[in-house]
Amino acid sequence: MERVRAIRIPIAKDRPEMTVVLKTAWPVVLTAVLALVQLVMPSRVWIALLWLIGGTTALAYVWAREMALHVTARRTLRYGWMQVGDRLEERFEVSNASWLPLLWAEVNDASDLPGYRVGRVASCGPHSVVRWTTEQVCMRRGLYTLGPWSLRISDPFGFTSITLRQASRRRSWSTPLSSRCPRSSCRAASVRAAHARAGTAGRRRSMPRTRAGTGRTTRCARSTGLRAPTGGR
Repeated sequence: MERVRAIRIPIAKDRPEMTVVLKTAWPVVLTAVLALVQLVMPSRVWIALLWLIGGTTALAYVWAREMALHVTARRTLRYGWMQVGDRLEERFEVSNASWLPLLWAEVNDASDLPGYRVGRVASCGPHSVVRWTTEQVCMRRGLYTLGPWSLRISDPFGFTSITLRQASRRRSWSTPLSSRCPRSSCRAASVRAAHARAGTAGRRRSMPRTRAGTGRTTRCARSTGLRAPTGGR
């Protein structure tokens, strides 16, 4: 009776991704036994024990019900396509809309990206949201799957286990590193291109007009100190 298998508590019927399992049955059994003993042999001792154990069991049930109905989780991938050496970034968000605090929530992930670990234990106050970011440098090329993942919660006494399963999967591409020119070479090339464009524009602006019937230009003759001929010989 230390641990009970596959005893699901029908709390969140409208949320099929949420599962509530009774981890141990001794509080329920002991409450029933104390109630029976109190009926057969009434005593203040049985009443005190009944209030203590029964009240703890009831509080654990209420806590598990609030967590199952009002806790949500979300996972967002920032970039789906990467190159080798780029940084993968994901954002997690756990929201608690209950009037009871979320004491701890454990994230379990089944991603196949090498070296990527997003497992974490977080806590959240009543009517609040907790967010965090995970990062990983991609060292290998290939197609990887992020997810599925789950969020595991429990009541303060450990009587129940609440699991929020997220079956969504996201694909992430990691391509080989493309060839990139060095920063100095790129800067020199851009400077040369800018000078070339400036020189071309300057030559276009200084292009003089030619006189009819002559093969030379007036501006060129002035720059060389020669007179432009007025007629052909």
